[in-house]
Amino acid sequence: MEALRFGKRVLVFGSAPYKEFPGVIRYTDQLTLDDILSVRFTHQEIELAHARQKFNMVDAVVFPEGANAENFSAEQNFQNLAKIFNEVTR
Repeated sequence: MEALRFGKRVLVFGSAPYKEFPGVIRYTDQLTLDDILSVRFTHQEIELAHARQKFNMVDAVVFPEGANAENFSAEQNFQNLAKIFNEVTR
């Protein structure tokens, strides 16, 4: 993640939580240096991908009426959703 945020391409050989981010290149036997050097991405694309990833991990539900947890708090859910929406729309 740090390399991506500094505008560096990243080569991954296995699984990584950011493997679908712009600027990340999956290793294959057919990969060439030209393939790696041709990858272009912007800082904004990285930030958006990171925000989307965090949105997928947020501890909240969009439709609270479907929440069955006995400790569900509508107020805490709202705060969690507001926090991630603020990050995504910055």
